[in-house]
Amino acid sequence: MDPAMKYGVFGLLAVLCLCGSGCVSTPERPAPQFMLPELEASKEVQRQRTEEFRQLTAHVKVRGVGIHIFAVRRSKVPLEELLDRITALGFNRIFCYVSSEKQLDDFFREFVAAANRRGLPVEVMLNQRDFYFRPTGNKIVRFFRPNYLRIDDAVEQLARFDAESPSDAKIAGVTAIIEPHLFTASNPDIPPDAIYYWSDKTFGSDLDNAMLMNATLEILRESKAKAAHLPFTCATADFYHELAVEGKLPQGKITDFCAISKRVLVLDSGNKPSQAAKLVENELAAIPKGNTAMVGINIAGHTSVDSGALRRRDWNDFMRAMRYMINGFSKHSAFEGFVIAPFISLEFIRMERY
Repeated sequence: MDPAMKYGVFGLLAVLCLCGSGCVSTPERPAPQFMLPELEASKEVQRQRTEEFRQLTAHVKVRGVGIHIFAVRRSKVPLEELLDRITALGFNRIFCYVSSEKQLDDFFREFVAAANRRGLPVEVMLNQRDFYFRPTGNKIVRFFRPNYLRIDDAVEQLARFDAESPSDAKIAGVTAIIEPHLFTASNPDIPPDAIYYWSDKTFGSDLDNAMLMNATLEILRESKAKAAHLPFTCATADFYHELAVEGKLPQGKITDFCAISKRVLVLDSGNKPSQAAKLVENELAAIPKGNTAMVGINIAGHTSVDSGALRRRDWNDFMRAMRYMINGFSKHSAFEGFVIAPFISLEFIRMERY
């Protein structure tokens, strides 16, 4: 490949990633950068892989892909070129990660409008990894960042921003990812004065894990109320439900999240297809009638068996895994679709020569 062209493609792929807010503006979380495969498959092979993925997922109602608006802005890649990559694989919804209220501006509206013209609704995602807990007396107050907007205030600001946007730049909803299990004593993001920490040793109705889960559900209720006209989705890890069923948590069943939002996104942490399908099976089976569920599929950047992401060796291995999982998910009537991320990992294995 011509070096100039390769650097151009690198810039494009850098935006196709999932990283996966008051007082002063919230700092923007930088988006990771990725390298392209050293050896690329022929254009015909890449085209065949694109069509294979598209056909496999065509029957799924919602085919989502995650993108970080911070990376889109920094790459300076033409939006139409970026959207070409997304639509070629058959994705029909974009889940756009926003880590600061500063990102809600005219560029963001331009991105949403360009996606809408392609028939690609854009949902904004807020991730609890950007949240902090801070005590005020006896009460836990959750912040989007310390001394910045709280998450429910960030949702309210997003709803107000969307209400003021032109008709062609309206977003399709907001999804809040909650991960209280990340708030451990060893997490450097937790303020030193925090009073609750998640631990394998603090399960019980009055212990830390229960308090964190209760606070999480409460902030989700407040966020849903402040979402106003925007459809609101809760995104939850794939093991809280089991912990609640086992009696280790008083709250945290999938029905607790379904009581807040009609659609729930279950974040799959399995690193093998059989494990990934099994980990969300109980949640999909327990979804109440009238609610729906999506599954978040995180692609590992390597073949490690330790990371909470779907490992893959090559394109064929990845497609076998996807076929197994989608067939399993589709057996449940509540299954509505998936969100696959990071998109850069999908593009990497689609382009790589083996």
